[in-house]
Amino acid sequence: MAMTPKKNKITNTPTRRHLKIPLTNLYMHGDYTGTLYFGDSRTPAQVILDTGSSTLVIDGRVYNPEIDAGAGITNLAQRVEYGAGGWTGAVVKTRMSLGCEQTGLSLNDVHAAVTLEAGQRFFGKADGILGLAYRGLNQAFTLPEPSWPAFDGNQLELAPKCELPPCFSQLEESGVVANRFAFYTQRSRIDYTGGAPEQNARNYGCCVIGGGEEQTDFFEGEFKTVRVVHDLFYNTNLKSIRVAGQLPIAVAPPVADSKVASNSIVDSGTNNLVVPESLLKRLLEQFRALNPAYSALIGQSMAHEHVSLTDADLLSWPDIVLRMEGEGEDVELRIKAATYWQTCANPEQGAVFCL
Repeated sequence: MAMTPKKNKITNTPTRRHLKIPLTNLYMHGDYTGTLYFGDSRTPAQVILDTGSSTLVIDGRVYNPEIDAGAGITNLAQRVEYGAGGWTGAVVKTRMSLGCEQTGLSLNDVHAAVTLEAGQRFFGKADGILGLAYRGLNQAFTLPEPSWPAFDGNQLELAPKCELPPCFSQLEESGVVANRFAFYTQRSRIDYTGGAPEQNARNYGCCVIGGGEEQTDFFEGEFKTVRVVHDLFYNTNLKSIRVAGQLPIAVAPPVADSKVASNSIVDSGTNNLVVPESLLKRLLEQFRALNPAYSALIGQSMAHEHVSLTDADLLSWPDIVLRMEGEGEDVELRIKAATYWQTCANPEQGAVFCL
């Protein structure tokens, strides 16, 4: 998946670079994380790479700005709520680095929120989140005094708001990297084949900051371009969805007064293909129409029962076909059964249906 975060056309110049960041799904049970380094001491943090948010946040138990000589304390604070919870933190300015010290990239005065309360419940085994979306999602509150090491959260209710540049925007605007990034991943769940997931190559991937299309060892064939119709999220228009061999199910655009920019988004911070319940029911009916056994196995997975599908079994399953608005003409994207089913997706090595 290659993405250009803004609508203007970007050309690479000799001063711009791209950098590969190794990814793994081991820390967040399927969501991908990579290592960033903070401060003059290059404190490592394993962060979720999330196209569904814009804020850079670090667990305060991992990075302490008080012992970072180059950190700048501010009077800004942030509170962000996601679909699965949220956090509150103080905003500092610090050096953020990618890759090894000799050949990587560094940028000073990056805005990073540092959580004041334990983030373990929300971040899981990760240390934070790198939001890769747009400015409109990266709001902060201006307080009358420095926000670190502590502030009264009740102040946020009446505090004036301001907008902070996301970390990726700061990287791009500094001229360090081109205005694009790409993901190469193989799984949306941990692969427990053989019982040693940390040794399984399918649990690793790569994020290319500042590039993607030049990485021909990661893909075959030509790219398909899906139009991003709004820059709040990576908003896209889904025209229809179907199980291959069945008729398309039209997907309605958002209603005019909903203030929703489109009917779908690209979100690397979730590892399911998420659709409304009414649409899911129609897709399940299409699976049942092709083969009642398909419906039975999907039902088992949804009931959290063990499903013993293997990669070989999935060769008989149909694709799920998305028709998306493209640039000029619609684009069809096919989701293989080996993607919407994840085999060996738990320690019992059962399969999980990811729709």
